[in-house]
Amino acid sequence: MLGRGGWKTALGILVTGAMLLGCFAPVIIYGVYKVYDLGKQQVIALRIMEEPENVYKTSIAVAEERGVKITTRKDKELFLSAVTKSGPEADVKVSSLPKGGSLLTITVDKGKDPKAERQEIVNAVLSVCSKFGTQCTEEKEK
Repeated sequence: MLGRGGWKTALGILVTGAMLLGCFAPVIIYGVYKVYDLGKQQVIALRIMEEPENVYKTSIAVAEERGVKITTRKDKELFLSAVTKSGPEADVKVSSLPKGGSLLTITVDKGKDPKAERQEIVNAVLSVCSKFGTQCTEEKEK
């Protein structure tokens, strides 16, 4: 049993604790990518909470910064084809997600060094995330 003013002290501690918890709320990561191995191709899919047009423009900027040669560009369809620095061809498509955000899909033909090519496309996706100021994480198999 709480004595005189005891319940007020307990209530004060609970309220203070709740307020402090609000200050230490975890940062929400809103960029997730997954890499798929599909026979002769590798696919990486990035879900990010940004507008599709912005993701497409940022993808072009990242490709140009990385020295990727863009061979086809269809801006209305948010699609481009390119030749990666290591040689294989890649297709990039951005689409909108039903609950908001975008899906960036990169499909790369496997070349002589699939591990290096995979790392190259992962680094490109991480650069896109970085341009938006977010930390993207890889979605692992469950």
